[in-house]
Amino acid sequence: MKIKITKEDILKNENKVLVCGISIDNPEGINLSNTNKLIKFVFNCGGYKDWAVYIDEEHKSFDEVRDCGNKVMPESLKNIFELEEGVEEMFRR
Repeated sequence: MKIKITKEDILKNENKVLVCGISIDNPEGINLSNTNKLIKFVFNCGGYKDWAVYIDEEHKSFDEVRDCGNKVMPESLKNIFELEEGVEEMFRR
């Protein structure tokens, strides 16, 4: 089941974590290196009507993932998130 993200979600949650969780690095999850390792992710709404998703190793805290994790491009998130039309354009580059 995908997590649906709307423009309203982004705008109502400025400078807040919208959702966090655990996925797997493979084609069924957040596919980056296809390691089949568990990874944590944090979907963070920014202060400028923008957003980003950060990932890091499973043993890290969600705060560590948000603050020091690797930013993931939207095309790598399609198996986890369903982005409403216009949300991808709000991605923090």
